[in-house]
Amino acid sequence: MMKYLLREAAGDKNSKKKKAAGAVLLVISILILIHAWSTRSRYSPYEPGEETKISLYGEVPGVEHYYEKEYELWEEKYSEEGLRDLFLGLPYYEAQWLNLWMKEGDEEMLEQWYGDIEGTLAHVEPIKDFYRKIRENCPETVFHGTDVGLRYDSSGVRYLKKLEERGEADTEAYRLAEECIEQGKIWEEEKDADYREKTLAENFIREYDQLENDHVMGIYADAHCDPRKNAAKGKEPCMAARLKERCGDVVSYQAVEYMVKIESDKMLERKPAGKKERLEAGMPATEM
Repeated sequence: MMKYLLREAAGDKNSKKKKAAGAVLLVISILILIHAWSTRSRYSPYEPGEETKISLYGEVPGVEHYYEKEYELWEEKYSEEGLRDLFLGLPYYEAQWLNLWMKEGDEEMLEQWYGDIEGTLAHVEPIKDFYRKIRENCPETVFHGTDVGLRYDSSGVRYLKKLEERGEADTEAYRLAEECIEQGKIWEEEKDADYREKTLAENFIREYDQLENDHVMGIYADAHCDPRKNAAKGKEPCMAARLKERCGDVVSYQAVEYMVKIESDKMLERKPAGKKERLEAGMPATEM
């Protein structure tokens, strides 16, 4: 009788363990589904009602394997659609500095800019490879920086000095660089998200209106790129929403993070992912 009771007790204990393990697995599955749904919802693409003229891609700065995807996106626009103007979440003078580097090929210029962004999320080696590949394979690319004057006391001052050395102090480029520096000082003092989105949009439109080809691509921090949203920490429309108001329903949006995730999911559907494939997809080397 005692043996029977002990067997029953052991059976009950094992049954409880199995139920507990099942409950844990159920909770984990639900959390995975919730995360997948929230990611899909948060990063759902936007396709305009009219022909796309401004293709915006939202990035997470500093995520190393995303830069390869961003290069692929630009190379496709460049070679297959004939685009030449790439808008970036950089100050005017930093994009102009990179344009000078594109023409002159002085690697020290790229390194100086890379030194300027030290301390930011974007300060990772692959960002230099991103620009080097553009210079090599898309040499007619023109960068347009439309952000407020971040790092004005380093990259801003250096660009002004460069123009002065070239005898170009009395030029539109010099004036716009000074204007961007002033925007940076206002942003530094006020940290007003609505001001930044407004300025991003105004600077974008200024550059855009000067172009002969009105089809362009832009890469910005994701918070600036969805035409359906307001500023991340403000109450007014974000940059993309303002562009839509000004230019019409011609602004598309996709999140680079979401695009990479979809591609990696498809790759895993095709075959079991080994360590190499998971790393290439930006995933952990082993299953979690």
